[in-house]
Amino acid sequence: MLNAKTMKVEVRDIQHVFHRTIKPRYRKNVDYCVDTGAAQSKLDYSSFLKDVLEEFDEWLIQKNIKDSRWIFVTLENWDLKNTLFEYSNYKIDVKPYFQKWVSIRHIFPGRAENLLDIMYQMRLENAYKGLNAHEDAYNLLEITKGMIRAGIGVFPEDISISK
Repeated sequence: MLNAKTMKVEVRDIQHVFHRTIKPRYRKNVDYCVDTGAAQSKLDYSSFLKDVLEEFDEWLIQKNIKDSRWIFVTLENWDLKNTLFEYSNYKIDVKPYFQKWVSIRHIFPGRAENLLDIMYQMRLENAYKGLNAHEDAYNLLEITKGMIRAGIGVFPEDISISK
């Protein structure tokens, strides 16, 4: 968690998890499955992005997170800067809290091609080896904790803002 007052990341274990598979509305399921590795059977019982975003907002309220000071940590800018805001063209309500995030790739001191490359460089042995969004979230947590242990801080200029 990024402490907004001190701008320091606090190492904590995972307290809450929100995980959903999103059913594509504007892309064919077959293409989506190939690009993301999602199983067709999982998509059949999934919700559309609009519904998942509403569920996420409700979840934030139920867990007393929404009104606290927090920020997303992601590998890179793509998901929140490009992909999510592309959906705003489809009249999906994208909440303001999606407009700020910290990109691990941006603050990582070395050159890295992907998440697994960062994990390898940081010698994170107990990390998840899967290539899906759920395991990526745990890997990002381990990377963040590793960066904190290495003394790599997050500063206000490291926060990406979508406009």
